[in-house]
Formats: sequence, C-alpha cells, structure tokens
Amino acid sequence: MDKEKFLNCAMIVKNGMKKKLDKNFTVTTLKTVRVSKKLVEKLDSILYKQNKNFNQLINEFIEEYVNYRNKLEQITREKPIIISSRFFKHLIDLLGEDLEKIKEKSYKLGKEWGKEYLLLWNNSNVSSTTLNDINIFIKYLKDIAEYSGLYKLDIIEKKGSLTVIFHHDYSNIFSALLAFYYKGIFEAFYDNYEISDIAINQNNFIISITMKNLDHL
Repeated sequence: MDKEKFLNCAMIVKNGMKKKLDKNFTVTTLKTVRVSKKLVEKLDSILYKQNKNFNQLINEFIEEYVNYRNKLEQITREKPIIISSRFFKHLIDLLGEDLEKIKEKSYKLGKEWGKEYLLLWNNSNVSSTTLNDINIFIKYLKDIAEYSGLYKLDIIEKKGSLTVIFHHDYSNIFSALLAFYYKGIFEAFYDNYEISDIAINQNNFIISITMKNLDHL
C-alpha cells in the first residue's frame, strides 16, 4: 500500500471513530452554584450514603426539571404535587369508599407511619422519645406544605392551643383523608395535647389542638 492510500485509510478510520465518540459525548457548560454551608454538610452526608457526587445530583435534578417538572408546572400553573408511592397507593385504594371508611383507614395509616415520617422530616437529632415536642409535628406540617404542594397552611397560636388551617383545591374527601391521617400521626405521640375538633370543608380543613395541662406551657 502506497503512502497516499495509507493516509486515506487512516483518515476514514479516524473520522469513523470521531462520529462514534460524538454520539456518546455531551458538551458541558461550567456553572457556579453557591450553596449554604449548612445545606452542603447535610448534602454531603446524603451523597456519601448513596455513592453519588454533587455534579451527578445537580444534573439529575436539572434533567428532571427540564424534561418533566417544568412541563407539569406549565399545565397546572403551580408546583406539582409530590407524594410517596405508598401514600399514592393509599389514595388509589380509597377510591369508591364512603367517607367514614376513608377517615378510618387514613387514621390507621397515620398511626402506623407517623413515627417514621416525624423522624425523617425533622432536621435535628431526635429520638422517638423526644417526638412529643409539638414543634416537631408543626414543622412536619410546614415542610409538607412547602415542598409537596399538597396544601397551603395557616397556623393560629394562642396560649394552650393551636388552630391549623389547611387550604387546597380538591374536595371534602381529600380534606377527610388528610385530616384523619394527621390525626392518626398526632394521637400516636402527643400525650400532653389533644385534637379537640376537626372541621372538614370542600377546599380546606381545620384541626384544633389543645394542651391538656396548661402548666406545661
């Protein structure tokens, strides 16, 4: 083979390899992200457990937002609802049930899942013995309101009592489901408080919480 043919063959192979590499290669852009030190410390712990790095996580979230969440937001004009798969299953299982059955089943699951959820959503190092701090329950409700899109929240505090108002765009069935689900979580842990009243409406529900012994204040 003469030199010219050899060079032509080499160029064909090189171009073929370049095309193959181009299919698997993504051009990247450098972006700087400023994150609070406190958040980074928590994030590093999570990433270590999941064997991921920061760049992987950011790309996963951005890809999800661009290809999925952003499109949902355009349709709904607001933050999409995010719930766990087992809570979604609970919603499906309740289809067609009467209102009293919905209250009963939701209350039962609240008692079963409450401890796990309260520990998971609390940022402090708490044990199951300190979950009876009412502020942990309120923080849990606030976090769900902020991040899940299930409802918006108003809290009225008075000496020895709390009135928690949940606003949503759905039905009285949804109100009953969540109200008694949270009642189950609450009554599993809080001995010094009681739910004195639950009011269920079409687009909101109200849970009234009263301290049993005002001397604890």
